[in-house]
Amino acid sequence: MKKYVSRTALIVSLAAAITTAVPAIAGLVITFEESGSNVVATLSGSLAALPTPDNNANAILRNRAAGGSPYFDSTDQPSGTSVNLNDYEFDPLNSFPDFGTSSTIVNATGAAGLNTSVFINVNRLALPPSYTPGTSFTGALTWAGSSFASLQLTPGSYSGTLKNAETVTINVVPEPATAALGLVSLGCGAAFVIRRARGTKRALRRS
Repeated sequence: MKKYVSRTALIVSLAAAITTAVPAIAGLVITFEESGSNVVATLSGSLAALPTPDNNANAILRNRAAGGSPYFDSTDQPSGTSVNLNDYEFDPLNSFPDFGTSSTIVNATGAAGLNTSVFINVNRLALPPSYTPGTSFTGALTWAGSSFASLQLTPGSYSGTLKNAETVTINVVPEPATAALGLVSLGCGAAFVIRRARGTKRALRRS
């Protein structure tokens, strides 16, 4: 029994180490997390360089997101303001993947600390011409009274690559308790498989 428990603990520890040992990713990073009864998306990272813009146009940004048919926008201007943006297309082989299952765009209920406007869809990243490469992205959006389930976001890490190899990443990070429960289930399942395999070997030896 002690060996079984210790092996289960070892498997859970290894799984936890693999899950938490995620290397730092350069580029623009947007991290969605569940915080109590809210969902919060925090912007971080920076783009060291930008390729030549593929287009320039005005767009109305309202602080919103959708995981299916991927969409995200945030703005340091009042929501609903028209913002001038440079478009930077993703490499066709590394366009931005879905990070959820719903294509319904949901407006955030609050925003704080945003230092520039950002627009992302499956084909492109758009930033104001005033963005200076190397400047860190800051700020967060909040969806009050929401969860990953209600917004239909799928936990995982998703990224697209610009033509100059800079990356844009969206992380959908489950609550620690949920992740821990998943790891325990994984560890117990693996321990059961090991124990069963050993029992089968003993049975074969006896026969």
